[in-house]
Amino acid sequence: MAGQNVGIYSGREDVLRRLREACPSWNLATEGQERDGCRIVVIDADSHRHLEGPPRKSLVRLILCDGTLPPSRRQGEVRLERGTFLSSPGEYLDF
Repeated sequence: MAGQNVGIYSGREDVLRRLREACPSWNLATEGQERDGCRIVVIDADSHRHLEGPPRKSLVRLILCDGTLPPSRRQGEVRLERGTFLSSPGEYLDF
């Protein structure tokens, strides 16, 4: 569903830049209550600390990994390699 809000948890500029290039119709929230209220979130490998707390409002969480998987997976989480996601982020967001 193009036009949805997606919360982005990442300290790396390449994720946001790539999402803006590949998915221009998606609204990307990068901080604060707007990001915390998103139903879809992308959590980059450098931001796995956000996995520890409650899922907030998110129903779907795309967890980007860099060769190491987080120790547990919750319902609604998809774990995938960071490079795979960045090569075609629209494939995952459109799903």
